[in-house]
Amino acid sequence: MSQNPAHRFVEGRGDVVPPTDDEGTMNSEVDYTIYWGFQALPFANVPDPRFYGPCSQHDAAHRWLSYGIQTRKGMPLLTGDIWCGKALLSRRLIGQPELRHRVAGVPQLTRQIAVCAHLDSLTAEEKASYITARMGAATHRTDVFTKEAGAVIYEQSQGIGRLINALRGQCLFVGAIEHVSQIDDRLVQRVG
Repeated sequence: MSQNPAHRFVEGRGDVVPPTDDEGTMNSEVDYTIYWGFQALPFANVPDPRFYGPCSQHDAAHRWLSYGIQTRKGMPLLTGDIWCGKALLSRRLIGQPELRHRVAGVPQLTRQIAVCAHLDSLTAEEKASYITARMGAATHRTDVFTKEAGAVIYEQSQGIGRLINALRGQCLFVGAIEHVSQIDDRLVQRVG
């Protein structure tokens, strides 16, 4: 972790923590990025290409939709479950699975759609790549979450990217407040 003059070393724990107020709570002006040594919030729920992690189904959808756009075959359609990562591919007609059914009910619109793609929740392998990419864009640290914590987060989020982000962000915040050196499965279970 980078040394920040505002941090102090905690004797016996071997870690550096941000300043606290007199009551022992985290300073309101310090967010968890400083505590964990991050350059940015790795799990913000906003589309940001810096945090894109390779994912086979997203890559396939991107190729398929790009083909439709580049060949000017017609309008591309992207559907996927809520919070599955459609926003990174959002320069297209996008929506939840119900959109596909609604479009099918409008023949004039159906004839305009040249290519369709659908995104599902992340698999365990895709989740690992997703987390590695997001953390890699924010920090050089690879030890913030234990493997057990990652497994609990995947189970609780059901592989849905936005839920992964929300739970990991909350764990990082609580971990900073409690001055832990690593997020473990017990902390995840408490937060989740």
